[in-house]
Amino acid sequence: MAKRLTKETKNGSTYSRPAPVEVNIDGAINQPLEVIRQRLQVVSGTDPDFLTSECIVHLLRQATNAGDEERLAVLHEFLMRRVDRILVSKIRDSDMPNAEEVRLEATYDLDVLIARRSADLDFFEVRFNMALRNLYIPKLRNARQRPPMIPFADQDEDPDRDVSLQETSALSVDIVAAIRSLPPDELEAFMLIEGGYEVESNDPQKTTAATICGVSGRTIRSRQARAKEKLAALLKDHKP
Repeated sequence: MAKRLTKETKNGSTYSRPAPVEVNIDGAINQPLEVIRQRLQVVSGTDPDFLTSECIVHLLRQATNAGDEERLAVLHEFLMRRVDRILVSKIRDSDMPNAEEVRLEATYDLDVLIARRSADLDFFEVRFNMALRNLYIPKLRNARQRPPMIPFADQDEDPDRDVSLQETSALSVDIVAAIRSLPPDELEAFMLIEGGYEVESNDPQKTTAATICGVSGRTIRSRQARAKEKLAALLKDHKP
């Protein structure tokens, strides 16, 4: 039987899973990994073997606490693929130019909650879709007010602009300083992609940013998005 949740709501009561979620968790909590793998392939919510997102979060937390890396990896990869599908349907590229960045930021925040074993994950075991919505809605609002990213590759492409050597040097120094301030993982992802490497490839023999860093393409894109966000913030006050 799944442990009771400990996170309290605003009115002081403890979060409680809906009965169907409890049943779903109880039916999966002690199943071997191979069975869980098979159940993760079930896509129909009416199938008794279907694993709800709330259940997957619980199993993932259980695997984290037990130090079961293999089980954790399987559950995490599947959960993030499901999250990606949800976010793509809710934050469409056709609706806003920086939709992918918003999706990556929301995914990153969920990853942080998982890595920190946050009690906030209790809500994800109660109402997963609403908990995920609470992550991305504020980001959507902020993104709509966010200035466009600085187009680094196009800094000197305006032939009508008279740029002095001093202005060009100042801009170069600012950019280099901003890039060097990035955390190592974000810096590596940013430089590899700016250097021409593809994020990932279906060809296992091809060298990509993902293969060089030894992580998934989704992780590379997340690091790149965070790097761009920080660079834009660092350089927003630069006046050429």
